[in-house]
Amino acid sequence: MSKRIAIQRARGFLADAGPTESGMLEAEAVVHLAQHLSDAIRTAAEGKKTRPSRSSCLQLALQVLLTAFGLRRAALVDALSLTPAQARAVGSKLEAVNEDGSHSEAEALSQVCLLFHTPSSQTFIVSRRAELWTDANSPTVWVDCRARLEHASPNLIEPDAHVNSLITAVRDAVLACGPADVLIVPFPTTEEPMELDSLQSEAQLVGIALAGFLLEYAAVYCLHDTSSLADVNNLRYNIRPLQVTDLPHADVEYTSSPQNSLASQPLVLFRVTWIREPSFASSHASELELLAFSIPQSLVTKFDPGNFRSGLATTFQSRLHHISSSFASPFANLLASGITSVETNPVTLHKVAL
Repeated sequence: MSKRIAIQRARGFLADAGPTESGMLEAEAVVHLAQHLSDAIRTAAEGKKTRPSRSSCLQLALQVLLTAFGLRRAALVDALSLTPAQARAVGSKLEAVNEDGSHSEAEALSQVCLLFHTPSSQTFIVSRRAELWTDANSPTVWVDCRARLEHASPNLIEPDAHVNSLITAVRDAVLACGPADVLIVPFPTTEEPMELDSLQSEAQLVGIALAGFLLEYAAVYCLHDTSSLADVNNLRYNIRPLQVTDLPHADVEYTSSPQNSLASQPLVLFRVTWIREPSFASSHASELELLAFSIPQSLVTKFDPGNFRSGLATTFQSRLHHISSSFASPFANLLASGITSVETNPVTLHKVAL
């Protein structure tokens, strides 16, 4: 199962780009950048003759631009499964576009980097803007959703030492890296005696929590063992720019996640959407989902969902205001012409994949 489908199932739905999202995909800046990215990915295809689909490259280009302008802190590259070589080629192409300056959004593109998480073979587009790591107005709750005999329902927890060390290392590396750098997150190392298979398995599972944090889910689901590594004080993630010596890199086999406790649990689905109403310039409305995540309904008695909703609304609306006041490019003007909406809906699924 792809990570894209797994995340969408956790949200409570599966959706393709509808006609309103397609309008954003047809923006000139998106189409132009998508062509550059397609060329980069194709040339780094390691002997394969296949060209990435146009729709996948458009989706990737859109997510790069949303992150570059600071509307999102990070985006998961889920439309394409990039190898480290292809991720490096994309980073090089973004750097070249930025230095060339002919692309209308070149200045903004200098504010992104790519992050390749080796344990899960996932690639993220991440903003280098320091304010996006501190401007969230909604709190983050951490949810242990492992299926265990002790309790069959999700529980609120505090972030453990493993996930804290990973997030700190990622944040420090991103804020210190250069424009369009490609960072690699290798498997962690530790001086403590520990079985390699166990360490690698936990590193893969903690990637689920990392994704939730980077994508700004107000509820971060945890499937890794939040106690076994809590006392490993020497756990280290040597995050560094991806080098030629890291290539070629064999794909890590992503095993199925263990069973979780979200199945048949009533969930509250949060959706943050960018909306532009019809105008004289365009008779069509535009709508684009920026963020979607769920929170177990059983936990809402321990916090106020209204605070999440108002916090998300404040965060994303303030980002639109910043884009409006800081950029004058066509795509920035397009983003600034819209508003953000936050909706909540109940959903219950018989099976949830993470």
